[in-house]
Amino acid sequence: TETCSDGRFSSRWNGRGSLTDDEAIALMCARLPQRLHAQAAQFVTAWDRPIVPMEGMAALVRELKAKGYGIYLLSNASRRQHSYWPRIPLTQGT
Repeated sequence: TETCSDGRFSSRWNGRGSLTDDEAIALMCARLPQRLHAQAAQFVTAWDRPIVPMEGMAALVRELKAKGYGIYLLSNASRRQHSYWPRIPLTQGT
């Protein structure tokens, strides 16, 4: 059996950003009881809602921008980055 914890499933799950949400849900649901399928779909499609700001980060971003630093986002969610990036405070114009 493939599991997330032993690493045998992680290479298929990761997909290097190539899995669609539907493919990820199908992989998860194939290994879960029916009663957990809705939660699996929610996990895949809504993990980024809400985006909760970390205390102190807004001030740090403002300070860094004022000093001329570029602000970048590192993410393992390459397919969805474009949809959640605009919802992160202080990212406009970065």
